[in-house]
Amino acid sequence: MECTGIPVDAHATNDSMRIGARRRTAKAAQVRQTIRSTHDTYLLRRRSRAGIRPGGTLILR
Repeated sequence: MECTGIPVDAHATNDSMRIGARRRTAKAAQVRQTIRSTHDTYLLRRRSRAGIRPGGTLILR
């Protein structure tokens, strides 16, 4: 199998790379979610402290 130029463990390497990429994607999504929730709570806290809800800043998702 080595005479074809493909190492024997090439398939194992590809699998681990795929798993690593998937894990990185999941981690990035988790970080984005955390940032969004922190941002939302910060805005809500600031808005409630002011006592005035500025028009146009309310974003409905």
